[in-house]
Amino acid sequence: IMSLFLSHINYKTKICSTVMNSLSHNLICLLKAYNKKPDSYETSGLIVFA
Repeated sequence: IMSLFLSHINYKTKICSTVMNSLSHNLICLLKAYNKKPDSYETSGLIVFA
C-alpha cells in the first residue's frame, strides 16, 4: 500500500512539473511575441490563446 501511495505522489509530481514546464514555455512565447511588438490583432489572439 505504501509503495502504491508513493508512486501516486510521484505521478502527481510528474504532472505538476509537466504543467509548470508548459506554463513557463507559454510565458517565454508570450514574452517573445510581446518583444516583437505585434499588432493589436495578434495581441488579442495571444490573450485568447493564453
